[in-house]
Amino acid sequence: MVERTRREQKEILDALTRFLAVGALVALVPSVWASVAEKLWAVAAVDLVAWVVVVAVAYIPGVPFMAKLLTVIAGSMGVGIVVLAFTGPFGAGYIWFMAAAVLSALLGRRKLILLAIAGSALLMGAWALAIHLGAPGHGSTPMTIGIIGSNLVLICLGLALVIRGLVERLDGALLESQDNAAALAIQLEDKRRAQDEIARSLEEKEALLRELHHRVRNNLQVVLSILGMEDPGKPGWAETAVRRVRALVLANDLAMDSPDDLSVDAADLFRIVLEHSGGDPALREAIDSALRQAAALRQAGANGGGPFLNPQTASLVAMALADGLALLDELPGGTGPLGVGVYSDGGAAGVEIRSRPGVDPELARKAVEGFFAGSLARAIARRVRSIRLDASDGSGAGFALEIPGAGTAG
Repeated sequence: MVERTRREQKEILDALTRFLAVGALVALVPSVWASVAEKLWAVAAVDLVAWVVVVAVAYIPGVPFMAKLLTVIAGSMGVGIVVLAFTGPFGAGYIWFMAAAVLSALLGRRKLILLAIAGSALLMGAWALAIHLGAPGHGSTPMTIGIIGSNLVLICLGLALVIRGLVERLDGALLESQDNAAALAIQLEDKRRAQDEIARSLEEKEALLRELHHRVRNNLQVVLSILGMEDPGKPGWAETAVRRVRALVLANDLAMDSPDDLSVDAADLFRIVLEHSGGDPALREAIDSALRQAAALRQAGANGGGPFLNPQTASLVAMALADGLALLDELPGGTGPLGVGVYSDGGAAGVEIRSRPGVDPELARKAVEGFFAGSLARAIARRVRSIRLDASDGSGAGFALEIPGAGTAG
């Protein structure tokens, strides 16, 4: 039985006992008066005792539900048999037996129903036996009592079955409603979570969209700055702009691949810029050889990478390296590939580019000096003073670009 039904049954029984305690006075007073007048002392005593017991269970706090129910049912049966014994078939004894059966079916369990009906049958049988042994029957005989008793049992069973069926159906309906309510609560909770997830997803997408707009605007501004570094009237300025934008894309890709703070490993930056430079097979071989040597040295050093650059500084360094490599590669004369050297020892990372052997030294010197005087080299020198960008030592004119190993440059 569901908890709600049990709670309602308890409320019904509490109300019933309080009603009997007060309302029974309407029947108690004339019944006791008539019993005393007719000198039916047992009837008057039973009525009074039954009323006192009902008042006790109705108003004494803490009386268990089953104790109250048994008291009411036993009282009904006791009043019924006393009334029958002293008034015969003309009293209300049968009604009290039926009331006990109805109460047991409405508020009790099946065992209590059977006990109430069996108790009524036994009391009727005891009354019939008493009449057979000589007790006054007040017009009743054992035969009439047997007929009335069998009909009484049949009526009580019918009433009990109907009432019990209604109670059980009510239990089933309440259980179904509770299951439906629980399912509805789960569905509502799932819907609320889905709505929260949708709202959170929308907020994230809006944030990503704002960030995308911000990045596009910044990138467009950077492209405009790159284009503004060169004079449109200068030969090859468009190629220079394309080369710088390509270097900017490479630096941005490394920053976006960074797992933490968008910092860029300087050695990785040198590697990716050099890998995307040089169409001449001899230059390509020189770059590949330099990168293999740098990778071997770096692996032997077993360092954790670095030094690191922030995205803005990495973009400037990438463009400078691409510009310097293209500048020396375009110098006329000379034989063989450019000299390319890359190193990374954990404390610093650097790259050195030298012109081809046989290139006019004066021409190479002027080209490198012009490169150092350009807006991009000045931007690097102004933005990050720790980065070394100057003429390389050794044979041939060229330049060296070195990133120190103290933290994140820029």
